Formats: sequence, C-alpha cells, structure tokens
Amino acid sequence: LSITNGYAAGSGGGLYVYGASISISGCHVYSNTSGSLGSGLYLIGGKVTLTNNVIAHNTGGDYGYGVVIDMGHSALLSRNHIVHNSSGLRLWNNWATLVNNVIAGNEHNGLFISGGEVQAWHTTLANNGADGVSVMNSGQGGGHLVMTNTIIADSAVGVRVTDYGGRSSTVQLAATLWDNVTDTQIVEGGQITRTRDFDGDPAFVGSGDYHLTAVSPARNRGWPSDVQQDIDGEPRDPLPDLGADEFFDPDSIRQVYLPLVMR
Repeated sequence: LSITNGYAAGSGGGLYVYGASISISGCHVYSNTSGSLGSGLYLIGGKVTLTNNVIAHNTGGDYGYGVVIDMGHSALLSRNHIVHNSSGLRLWNNWATLVNNVIAGNEHNGLFISGGEVQAWHTTLANNGADGVSVMNSGQGGGHLVMTNTIIADSAVGVRVTDYGGRSSTVQLAATLWDNVTDTQIVEGGQITRTRDFDGDPAFVGSGDYHLTAVSPARNRGWPSDVQQDIDGEPRDPLPDLGADEFFDPDSIRQVYLPLVMR
C-alpha cells in the first residue's frame, strides 16, 4: 500500500492512529505534510509493529517526522527505511525495539527519543542534518537507549543526551562506527557510556544506497547477537557487520572450534 500526498493541519499527515494496535508491513509512506508532529505516521496509545516499510519525503518543519510513536504500549520496528523526511523517527514514552533500520538523509534529527526504554540493534544513521541520535526525558520520566552494532555518520552531532527537571536520561553504545560527525557526543545533564568505538568512512554504495561495500570498516566489527538476518533478509556472519546491512560474503568468516587442553 502507498500512502501519499496526505495533509493534516495538526499531526499525522499520512496516517493518524489513536488508541489502536496496528501492524504496517511492506508499505510506502511518502510526500505527506503536517503542521505538527508525524508528517508521515502519527501513532498514539497502542501496540505498533512496523516492518519493511519505506517512509520518505514527509515534511513539516523541524517536527515533520516520518514516524512519531507516542505513548505506545510497545513498538517493534524492523527493516524500515526512514529517509529524506524533515526529521526521521520520534519515540515518545515507548517501550520500543529497533532491529535493522536505516534512518538517513533526514533534514533535521535522525532518531529522537523522549522518555521510555529503547533497545536498538544494527541501526544505520547517516546524513541526518542535526542530531543523529537525541535522547531526553519527558514529563513522565527519563529516556533510556541501548544501541548495539551501530553506524553513525555525517551528522552535526552524533549523540545528544539532555536532562532537565531531575529525570536523568542515558545512552549506552556498544560497537559503534563513527564518521564525519562534528561532535561525537554532547551531554547536557544526562549520561553516555561507550564500548568498542571505531572510526572511518562506512564506504556505503552511495547515492542514497546505504548498503556496505567490500572495503567498509563496518565489516565483522559487531557484537554477536540473536539478530540472524540483515535488512534484506540475508544471513549475518558469526561476527556481524555494523549497521543495518550485512555485506554478503559467505567465505569471509568461518566458525572454528579449537580444542581446550588442560594440563
């Protein structure tokens, strides 16, 4: 299904869902406009599953996010392209899981989290104009993000954590490739912890194609995880690549079991 050329003076230019659980799969949501939040999708108060969608070119100023999920009971986003919107994805007081998503080419923010608990695996954040990742507290509590096997490239700020009103927000990063980020992190009262950082050009295919090439330093740098496939449904190596894509090379990594000799 394609949802296009919608308009809302308020929120939800393409689709507005209130208080209902929804699953959206294999859809294109593009060229919608709103005067407030969620120019593409605005989803509030229910269980949300977004799988294998393209959410692109939705506009509405700083807050014209391709997707806003507000007060969701739970949210699962897997294998989505959220690209070339005014801003990318905003999660507001959610318990959310992100797996194999590309959030790229958005004019302002890439991923914005206001309150809630978010776990993200194999995320590609690239060419977002302002913040690649921004985490802050909401009126209901702090925002907490754990990201594993991530690429953050070509943003003015890689990660920003903001705290106000005594509700601390935190970001934990494990296995991250950084490239061409003016400030790798800005902490304004919150906390960031980082493990296994790498630097270098991700060597994407280019021209809006965020697949990896053979020379990418993201290859085989990730933590082993339960994520068995990439954004295209291709298998991941035992030592997976960083980001949403796994460069397909079946001979690159082989598992070898060595004997343990005790003496």
